Amino acid sequence: MSLLSQYATHKPVLEFFGTVEQAGRIQAKAYVAQACKLTDAERQQVTSTGVPVYQSRAGWAVSNLSSAGYLERVSRGVYRLSSKGRAALDASIEEEAFGRQVIAEAAHAKSGDGVVEPAKAGEGPTEPASAEAAPSEVLAQPPFEIMAAAHQEMDRQLKDELLASILERDPEFFEQLVVDLMECLGYGEGERTPYRHDGGIDGKIYRDSLGFYAVYVQAKRYSKGNNVQRPEIQAFIGALNGIDKGVFVTTSKFSPGAVECAERCVHAKVVLIDGERLVQMMMDHDLGVYTRKTFRVKEIDSDYFDGDL
Repeated sequence: MSLLSQYATHKPVLEFFGTVEQAGRIQAKAYVAQACKLTDAERQQVTSTGVPVYQSRAGWAVSNLSSAGYLERVSRGVYRLSSKGRAALDASIEEEAFGRQVIAEAAHAKSGDGVVEPAKAGEGPTEPASAEAAPSEVLAQPPFEIMAAAHQEMDRQLKDELLASILERDPEFFEQLVVDLMECLGYGEGERTPYRHDGGIDGKIYRDSLGFYAVYVQAKRYSKGNNVQRPEIQAFIGALNGIDKGVFVTTSKFSPGAVECAERCVHAKVVLIDGERLVQMMMDHDLGVYTRKTFRVKEIDSDYFDGDL
């Protein structure tokens, strides 16, 4: 049995309520972990809000089963199996198909469009009357998981846009961007060296007011596929000229030879930042981006609702 989708949790939750007179979500969640034979690692997997995945999906299964009429609410946080739920237990419906059926019924019940008839024994879930009435596959996940997936997609698009915006600007802009990023990271005050007369160093970050401790920076605004190679890292190391810390930043990637060269440098610590890491750092430190809107996601406190009076 798999917890990769929300569908798979509905049948175990229903089976649990078939073994007790009445119970709450906490007991149902514990049963799901046992019935699905989750490993310790699987039990420790959490959602973006820090809730164990199996608990989140078992909790939503209880909600969906209740909305669809398979469970009856007895009192605050307490449910029992309904006659419809008992009939579903007696029917031999595969877990995935049953989960889809419950989610479809719950969605229709919540929207007020009516309830989809449950599938009969040995049959798959009954299709809604029209394509327009069919619930989206996205309903198979709890809302905050949907939001998390959407947030990840928006971040991915933003990263692509950031790289495209950088590549549209001239090399001098990129050099200044890298210096600004180093300052955002808290390494000290920086300056961009004169273009075309930088001796292989594009920026210098001074970690103290007198300039005794410095970090040298090289910035290469390369298009996708034009990776930084070993000779460029060797040239940068040579340009450090006694400075023991250097940062090489590119909008593309580093070849294996370039990475090996940086790792084997013995007289200086050379950090490589590729395009993916660059834009992530920009987003983490609000460089070139801003927060458009903040959403606060809240959840039911099960301990409060399931606790004794």
